[in-house]
Amino acid sequence: MRRYRNPAAAAVALILTGGSGAALADDPPAPKAAESKFDEMLDSAGLTVSGYVAASYYASNGYPGNIHQFDVDHNTFQLDQAGFQVAYQPKEGFGALLDVIAGEDARILHLAEDGHDTSFDVRQAFLQYATGNLTVMAGKFVTLAGAEVINPTLNTNFSRSLLFFDSEPLTHTGVRAAYAMGEFTFIGGVNNGWNSTSTSYGSKTGELSVACAAGYRVNRCPRAADHRECS
Repeated sequence: MRRYRNPAAAAVALILTGGSGAALADDPPAPKAAESKFDEMLDSAGLTVSGYVAASYYASNGYPGNIHQFDVDHNTFQLDQAGFQVAYQPKEGFGALLDVIAGEDARILHLAEDGHDTSFDVRQAFLQYATGNLTVMAGKFVTLAGAEVINPTLNTNFSRSLLFFDSEPLTHTGVRAAYAMGEFTFIGGVNNGWNSTSTSYGSKTGELSVACAAGYRVNRCPRAADHRECS
């Protein structure tokens, strides 16, 4: 089984005290890191840009009968995902988000969506309109179901559970609305089934969710690409 380990960073704060036990107050504040010209340009435009690269080596004594959806090769190095996201999501008015991935995971996702074998997939692409406590999204976005996500850097384990992919949706194409009311956010939507971007998809599925501040707080960051990433 593959394992993904995030490097942990530890910070230690040392406070010097005088004879009275009071902290020294005359130390100058740490200088703020200067933003680059590129950062300043993004901030002025209201754009958010992010990305990551995830690679792995997989070997299993149960090959070829493995049961993890993304662990399909054996005894090999591979690029799992290279992800890139750019978003313009103001608190009021129209916005948009584009989230694309490339690699072997993208190949599996795209094959499930339309049957075409390609190592590139548009994971999310949607327009949104925000006004007051209401945010409406239309396009393709990640599901609200489950605890695991497509992005491997956000999961506790690199290898997903047996429920992932085979027993729950990963993405939806449709319309989703989120309304924040106090510490709760109510979310509802209508979509083209599971993992389907086809406009000719026959049946529709609905989604309903209630989020609170103790969980993933959509009302605290309604513009997040994956609502479960809020904290």
